[in-house]
Amino acid sequence: MIYRYGIKVRGVSHEKSNSPCQDAKAIKPMIRCGDCVTIAAVADGLGSCAFSHIGSTNVVNVATRYCEQHITREDEPEKILKTIEMSFSEAHSEVEKIAESQGQELNLYHTTLSLAVLISDTLYYGHAGDSGIIALTTEGRFEKVTEQQRDTKNRVFPLLFNEDKWIFGQFGKKVCSVLLATDGILELLIPCWLRNEFLGIDESITVRSDIASRLMDNRELCIDEKGEISVRRRIRNYIAKIHPGLVGYDDVTIAVLVNTSVKPVSPPETFYPDWREIERKLQEAFERELYPHRFATPANVTPSADSDKSIENENFLPVGTTNDALVDSGLPIKHAKKLEQTKRHIKSTKPKQSKNLPPKRLRNKL
Repeated sequence: MIYRYGIKVRGVSHEKSNSPCQDAKAIKPMIRCGDCVTIAAVADGLGSCAFSHIGSTNVVNVATRYCEQHITREDEPEKILKTIEMSFSEAHSEVEKIAESQGQELNLYHTTLSLAVLISDTLYYGHAGDSGIIALTTEGRFEKVTEQQRDTKNRVFPLLFNEDKWIFGQFGKKVCSVLLATDGILELLIPCWLRNEFLGIDESITVRSDIASRLMDNRELCIDEKGEISVRRRIRNYIAKIHPGLVGYDDVTIAVLVNTSVKPVSPPETFYPDWREIERKLQEAFERELYPHRFATPANVTPSADSDKSIENENFLPVGTTNDALVDSGLPIKHAKKLEQTKRHIKSTKPKQSKNLPPKRLRNKL
């Protein structure tokens, strides 16, 4: 049986500006197909577009409803994928109608769209933009299904931008569960620093298993025992404890499908790294850049042969890099921002001696 839950939380930035949540989600179990077919979608309206929250809400509802009406479990893969493609076209057309009826430009409704159809242990999907999909395979591994669609200047290719950018496919492995997420929490699950050579993480690892397991692995969720409502409440509390800076102060939305009839095996204990140790290395690299004097080796002291020199030798965070460069080089966003803020604070509070005034000790006597 496929269990499901979804969570949508308005981001801190939108709360402060009293603006609407621009994310949307929809989950539709296909009752006529039994309990082994479910459709889910998430969308993220672009922050710069005034009516993107209307766009995101409509595209998830239209696309999931279209798939619900036209997909059966007996359909061939080609037909299922064609139906998903048609659902994207229907969603696009719906937003065009809304924009026209409201007398607004279409580009004010820009939104992403990621959709999944889970039939037993087979995943079909459609994707446009920088939201994304993650799967837990029967091999017990968390794998990235889609790539974020952005240009070289980090600008998103939304659903309404160009149909040629839409991606449709059948995931090549059997899956136990599927998670769809908007970009804020997606980038927490798939951080930019995963591919940093300094950390030594195997290239086959594309998702942080410690976080993903909490959200989509039934060995931790126990959704069939505790129920969907209980699990949704627990995960919402977990997400509420995540520092807003780790998700870019953005809205947080996930939709999760879990087939409890399909059991994953456990990968070797050494397959995933010790994530606490990874965080320790990142923290140390951050501190080495911010407080280099703490790690400086005296000129007359030779480091021992067994000392850990990997951080220094890799030049993980070159001095003088900009905030963007720090993020690109693998430092977590919260650390990069802290580093830049600290540097600016030190510079702004540095005592300055006026050239036109005598020293302070003399001024006090005047």
